[in-house]
Amino acid sequence: MNAVTLATENIDRLADLRERVERILANAYHGIHHVPYWSRRKEHRGAFPSIQVAVLDGISTYDFDTLTRLVIASHDACVRLEICWSGPRMLKLMFHPRVRENESIACRHPTIEEAIERIRK
Repeated sequence: MNAVTLATENIDRLADLRERVERILANAYHGIHHVPYWSRRKEHRGAFPSIQVAVLDGISTYDFDTLTRLVIASHDACVRLEICWSGPRMLKLMFHPRVRENESIACRHPTIEEAIERIRK
């Protein structure tokens, strides 16, 4: 595989991840235009592409259900979501693409139903 082919594949993987992340965030925030700092996201391409987005803290699971929406939409899109501290009153959402079927825990991602079943055991 030559360098041009590899670079093209990496760009394609990042574009696919960007589409998935946009769907996840649009669901969680009721439209991509409501996502704070979306325009300042950091995109990393390469063998393991990722996207980082800073958001305001205070996401929760029920009354303001952004956290629940993020989790469900990430499982539906087969994307690993990591939430990290990003500064005063800020969180960093880090998204990594995954696949449904793979032996490696670092590559696979369960459906929400599979995750619920595993956790409730």
